[in-house]
Amino acid sequence: DWCHYFIAESSALLEWNVRESAKNVAEALLAFEHQNYAQAEMLISKGIKMDINHHLRIKTLEMRLAYEQMNHDPEIPKLLGKRLEEYIKAQEVSDSVQAAYLNFIVIYRQLIRKKSNPQKIMDELNACTYIVNKNWLLAKLNEKH
Repeated sequence: DWCHYFIAESSALLEWNVRESAKNVAEALLAFEHQNYAQAEMLISKGIKMDINHHLRIKTLEMRLAYEQMNHDPEIPKLLGKRLEEYIKAQEVSDSVQAAYLNFIVIYRQLIRKKSNPQKIMDELNACTYIVNKNWLLAKLNEKH
């Protein structure tokens, strides 16, 4: 697969102290896109050593994985949302970055509720100036319709 080749070749160009983590993150994102959730979980559990922005991306990937596998334990997505909210509030990030992740959490929480109004959530999502993983949220909302 071309993507795996690209990841391997590109990660070799990175500084040694972030190389393995960057490769694992890229491979985890690719596995997620191919709906290979077990592989994605395994890769992100290897201990990622990166800056705050990469940690935030990993935490939202964990939340998306939990959503896709919610039938295993419906409490896990709720717990991960709470952990991310506490994490982002404790970090020194710009207001727009904080807003983007907190908005994701708000929409995510509405999405995982059994009784939710997809159109109302869609309206709130579209009203967000800053939000991460918007395309994924839109896809999940469209599945609920």
